[in-house]
Amino acid sequence: MNLQLIIVCGVFAGLLAFAFTFYTKHKDINKKVKYIFIALLSIDLLVFAFALNSSPEKVNSPPVVSLMPDKISPQEAGTTIKWTATALDPEKDSVQYKFLLDGQQRIDWSHDSSWHWITSNADIGSHTIETKVKDGNHNADGDDSKIIDFTISPQTITNQPPLINELASAPDSPQRVGTTITWTADATDPDGDQIVYKYILNGDPVDDWSRDNAWTWQPSEQYIGNNIIEVLVRDKNHADPSGSDDHKSASFIISPRSTSEPEMQASSDHLQEQPRDLTSSNGPIRLSSLGAYHSTFPDMKYDSSADMKIGNDAYEYGIQLIECAFLAPSQYYVAYFNLKGDYSRLTGRIGLDDKTDTSGEVTVYFGKEDNILLDTLKINPGDLPTNVDIDVSGVNRLIISAPPRSSCTTYIDLIDMELK
Repeated sequence: MNLQLIIVCGVFAGLLAFAFTFYTKHKDINKKVKYIFIALLSIDLLVFAFALNSSPEKVNSPPVVSLMPDKISPQEAGTTIKWTATALDPEKDSVQYKFLLDGQQRIDWSHDSSWHWITSNADIGSHTIETKVKDGNHNADGDDSKIIDFTISPQTITNQPPLINELASAPDSPQRVGTTITWTADATDPDGDQIVYKYILNGDPVDDWSRDNAWTWQPSEQYIGNNIIEVLVRDKNHADPSGSDDHKSASFIISPRSTSEPEMQASSDHLQEQPRDLTSSNGPIRLSSLGAYHSTFPDMKYDSSADMKIGNDAYEYGIQLIECAFLAPSQYYVAYFNLKGDYSRLTGRIGLDDKTDTSGEVTVYFGKEDNILLDTLKINPGDLPTNVDIDVSGVNRLIISAPPRSSCTTYIDLIDMELK
């Protein structure tokens, strides 16, 4: 019951009480006065009835809405932003929502109060996001709305540091004192930035930052034993010169110099060993002045004093192997070098001397004990010398042989042959 009805009822009760009291005390009043009181009572009753019938109806109130993103503005393109609307309806009516981006509908009327905005480069710039709400009892286009400004910025491209894929040495560990060892780092930068390198030996830098990814090391006696080689890389966009973006390390064993030189002897009963003249042990071992001859055919020999020419180019340092056509197939020349497992590589060049009267291909075999083949090189008259680079790690006896060809004498020049 509202205040208006209470007031009317109070007036009615007061008039009724007054009329009743007046009538009972003045029963002898004339009829005219009585009629007046009866009329007042009737009017009072009518007013009371009107007041009862004119009680105001309950009014339905529209909902109000708020809007909130899960990320603050601005955000980079590619970011997903969740927008959530919250509506308050006094009568707790069921409400519906609509979402708009820059005035264009993205989500039509539904009971879902959220919308996920997946941004892209096309959304870079300033925008307005609007939500509307209605409860179906008022405005069909929405009872309330909320608008928020939001900015999408370009993506920030993050520069990535370089990474080292591999750190390798040539030759591999172990090696002897004085061996030349080349270290090479393989590194890549995702952004294509220039990479600089720095090598560390047993904790001490051996060079400053440079673009050269290789470092050559010739260890002395102080490095006998296990050593740690480390390479650092930077692209100058991350770590400062006192640090690095990535690093990789490897261990390497250096052993003392060999106390004995390699020995060479000729094979078969028909060949005999000649004196040898090897270089000092301070560095690679060169094979020179190693001679052998056949007891019957002296022009089959291992001659380091012969004049060697390949393609009219003369060579002073080398070994010439002469294949005699008169030998039986089982009597071809074989040279043995007792390496005792002290060396890792055999390098040099090989070719057919200009004195060779054959026009065909000649095969030279490099092997080791137990008739295990290490490598095969094929050479032809007129060709430039072919490089020799053979892994002889762990080889106790190196064997070089070249079977003779029929009706010709073949001169094979072994140039600058070195054991490392």
